[in-house]
Formats: sequence, C-alpha cells, structure tokens
Amino acid sequence: MKPVRLSSGLVRAVAEELKGLRRRPWKVEGKPKRAAVFVPLCRVRTPESQEAGLEDGEAAILLTVRSHNVSTHKGQVSFPGGHIDAGETPEAAAVRELLEEMWEPSNADCDQQAVEVRRATDPELVAGAPSVFDGPWRGDPASEYPLEFVAALGRLCTLPAATGTMVEPVVGVLAKPMEANVSAQFQVSPREVDEAFALTIRQLLDPELAFKEVLEYDTRRVRGIPASDDEAPAVMRKMAVPVFLGGPARVWGVTAMIIDQVLDKVIVPALAADGQPRTRHELKVRHDDS
Repeated sequence: MKPVRLSSGLVRAVAEELKGLRRRPWKVEGKPKRAAVFVPLCRVRTPESQEAGLEDGEAAILLTVRSHNVSTHKGQVSFPGGHIDAGETPEAAAVRELLEEMWEPSNADCDQQAVEVRRATDPELVAGAPSVFDGPWRGDPASEYPLEFVAALGRLCTLPAATGTMVEPVVGVLAKPMEANVSAQFQVSPREVDEAFALTIRQLLDPELAFKEVLEYDTRRVRGIPASDDEAPAVMRKMAVPVFLGGPARVWGVTAMIIDQVLDKVIVPALAADGQPRTRHELKVRHDDS
C-alpha cells in the first residue's frame, strides 16, 4: 500500500464520518468512572513518504508508551488520556490530557493550556481545521506549544476498559508534520509517558503487521471481581482481539480496539470519500501455530 496523504479533503471526510457514526450505548450498573483519550491523526516524514513526494509526511496515528510510574497499565501502549473532570466534556478532557502528557506540565503555562483546550474544541476552529492541511506546512516554529495546532474532530463509540472505566475516544488532528523520531519532538511528562511514537495508516492496514488473536479470558476479571476460593467457578470465554505491530511495543487491548474502530468506521470510508486509493480493513485471525 502507498503512503496515505493527510489532505484537507481527508480531514473533512473524517469529520463527516464521525458526525454520522452510530454510537451504541453500553448498559452499565451504577456510575462507572469515565475517561477520555485523544486519538491523534498526524503526519510523519518517512522514507516512503519522501519517495512518494509527500513533503509533509504521510498520515499516521500518534501513540505513547505509558510510564512505569502510573498506577495502571504500566509500560503498555496507549493514547494520551485520563479521567474526565466534573463539568468537563470528553473533548476538553482529551485535549487537556494530550497537552499534559506531551508537554511537561511544569513547563506549560496553565492559562495558555486552557486557551489551547478552548481553541481545540471550538466548533468554528474545528470546522476550519481541514484548511490547515492545504499546501505545505507554514506553521510558526516559535509557537509556545510544540503541537502548534490541535483540533478535536469527533467521538468514536464508547468502550469499556478491563478496570470498568468507560472510555470515550476523541479523534483529532495535529497539524505540525513530525520527523520519524517522534518522541524527540515533544517534552513528554516522565510521570506518565516513557516515549511517543507513530504508526502510519499504511502500517496499520498491512496484514503482516495487523491481525487478530484469539484470547481466552475470565469474565470475572473483566467485571472487576477478585478471585477467591469462595466464589463460583470461572466462566471462560474466547474472542478475537486486534493486535498491531510495527512500533517499539505491541499494541493490544482497548488501544488496539480503538484503532480497529477508527480504521473500520472512519479512516477507510474517509479515504474512499477523499478519492484516495480504496483499501480494505479486515483483520484475519492469526493462531499460535501460524
């Protein structure tokens, strides 16, 4: 597959697909915790993109490897994100967490951060976001934030994490093109992030790097019920879960499910709407003996 261009047309198509997405509600008991993650579409300069004449790089998704200082999911691949504060929208929470994780909070001006969150979630700015992708990048290199331009385009379907937290994935765009060494272009918060990296859309749609594995799991663990000798026998189930390779660490779990959803429900249809080469997103099950 050739490198995908993150054009203004593709960004518009992504926003339209998100607007029309049918979000199925989850039936949950009580009041579970809510979290938001930012799913950043970005441009990364790779040898393949330069060969294809894409000056500002090819379309990719930004990811992070969580620090071992955090309380859960230590060392796992994730999106920037965290719990939604009282009175906060998922979009605002996702952008806030993005700025906190990718731009060390101690170095960031809190007032400026609040301005960035308001800008990134402002309907007028979001509506104008695609125009930023017309022509070569001409951003201000002296911008206070290394991201320079962030826009939250819309939400995917809510997903439950194994901890019981309901996760709201917010898809957005980062306008500034990045070099292949993504981590070096941010001042990540070491309390939360070990490193940042990107997987190109080309990699995410490569059947050699993207597939499904059959996972057997104990439904008690998913519901957060601790194991004990007194409880009823385990109810084991199997399901095929997505896995993505190509980065410094294996992408699986809720993060992989979010990527699978954004590819299937948003990116692939948007590529067709933008007139870019049609492709398919159909992960095949890979067994241990394959």
